[in-house]
Amino acid sequence: MSLAHEVAACLGHLLRIDPREVPVPSGPDPWSLWRGWLGERGLGLVPIREPREFSWPGPWLAILDDGNQGQRAAVAFGPPPDLIWWPAPDPPPFTAVVSGYLIAPADVADWIPRPRDVTRLKGTVELMVIA
Repeated sequence: MSLAHEVAACLGHLLRIDPREVPVPSGPDPWSLWRGWLGERGLGLVPIREPREFSWPGPWLAILDDGNQGQRAAVAFGPPPDLIWWPAPDPPPFTAVVSGYLIAPADVADWIPRPRDVTRLKGTVELMVIA
């Protein structure tokens, strides 16, 4: 699977849409196409300065380079940051992350969070342990 296909699959996963709805560019600069496509949806790709140290309590796009298969894409989450989803088998370890992007609304004032389907369950706390 090519990097462009992996990034498209990851964008679909992050946006909770069918990955076939995400364009797969074939040109030398795929990021321009994805930025434009996301911009039409009121979203943007924000580069993460130090992705291996990024302590964000939400998902983000990670680009990895394991040296053998070239660049790969996965979805990371933190803290602590780690890979949580990848479209191809056998992803490289998190230490192979070379860059990352957060998907963010272009205008925070216009962003309306989607209501979540939350099922509340009744339970009892049996034990709390502090290590």
